[in-house]
Amino acid sequence: MQEPPEDTSQEVSFYELTPRAMIIFVALSFSPILVYPVEFFLMIKIFVYLGYRKIDEMAVLYNSNRRLIFETVARNPGINFNTLMISYGINRGVLQYHLHILELKGKIVRFHTAKSEGYFENSGRWGNLEKCIFIHMRNSTTKKILGILSDSREITRKEIAEILGVSGPSITWHTNRLSEDGIITITRNGRDASFRLSHDAARSIRGLSRALQSPVFSGQAHADQAV
Repeated sequence: MQEPPEDTSQEVSFYELTPRAMIIFVALSFSPILVYPVEFFLMIKIFVYLGYRKIDEMAVLYNSNRRLIFETVARNPGINFNTLMISYGINRGVLQYHLHILELKGKIVRFHTAKSEGYFENSGRWGNLEKCIFIHMRNSTTKKILGILSDSREITRKEIAEILGVSGPSITWHTNRLSEDGIITITRNGRDASFRLSHDAARSIRGLSRALQSPVFSGQAHADQAV
């Protein structure tokens, strides 16, 4: 005759139960029929909580200033804090607050390059390198340098300086920043240097041009800086 299987169950104290199990246990101790309204109450509570979260996510843009900031970031990928503040005359503390809320709710993201940072809509549309390029394009001189490099396989610092009418040290300052973020490569030739877009940057710029359906560097309404 086969022996019954060994009982491996263990007793659990009331205080080891989950909150839901505690409520049902208490209801059962009074009357079994109370279990059904308790279960119904718990379900309603879960639905209300999830509904509140959904409404809360939508309500983040009900504030007119916050909606304006979000729409501006969406239209101007890579825009920085100072440009947002100056463009709309928003107090620094108020702007910081609204940007924090938008980041917290996943509407925008803040992206850092080696020396700068900018804001983007949290759409997943742009990769890290594209974000770097957008941020650099906010500077009018850097934007022109990238435009020149997009049309040339390789060009020297002296040639860029002559085209733009900018001093050699200024070109060096801009190109060093681009190099730090992997957008261009630099080849030293004695006292001079030559530059070219990195392979990945050249491909990204072509992609940006197609995505914006405009010439490569005409997608920005204005630059954040001019040096």
